Amino acid sequence: MCRDDVGGVDASPPLEFHGIDVSLPLEFGAFCMLHGAHYRTYALCRLGDGTAARHTVRCALGELLVAWPAALMLSPAAVGWRLLRRETAIALRGRVRPPADAVHRLVAGPAADAGLLHHGLGLPAKDIAELMGCDAECATYWLLTFQRHLAQQSGGELRAAVETLRTGRTPVGAGGVSTGTGTGK
Repeated sequence: MCRDDVGGVDASPPLEFHGIDVSLPLEFGAFCMLHGAHYRTYALCRLGDGTAARHTVRCALGELLVAWPAALMLSPAAVGWRLLRRETAIALRGRVRPPADAVHRLVAGPAADAGLLHHGLGLPAKDIAELMGCDAECATYWLLTFQRHLAQQSGGELRAAVETLRTGRTPVGAGGVSTGTGTGK
């Protein structure tokens, strides 16, 4: 696993910057290995640009590293997810949004995230909860809220965005950025 596989951070030997050794907390490295690829795929779905997605994830994980001691007292996944959402919003400023980002224009916050993670990455509610740092009931509620919005828009822009997410998936290991392994349901 290299630094790029997890958004620019890994848990391997200490980093070296011009003769200065920097050791990352082992737990932080594990967090990056666990969530980094999904973070990058989320950012790619929202931004439509792999370079911007990698930069966004690096910024979010860099901020999380700085806040790591406090995040450990709360929920590292919840703090990390908030940072990723914020960095993604910053990256979206002034750029043309890809068609799949209509999900976030048409559905509010966490429900849009749950819909993107489910339809774009193929994650079930339990995995969405782990990634977003919430309990499974909240993730299920947000996913049901998203599904309700989707059902109310027959043939609309939201449905087209979901179809873009579903068809945009590539299997893990197919090169580029993994966008999930699920069936798209």
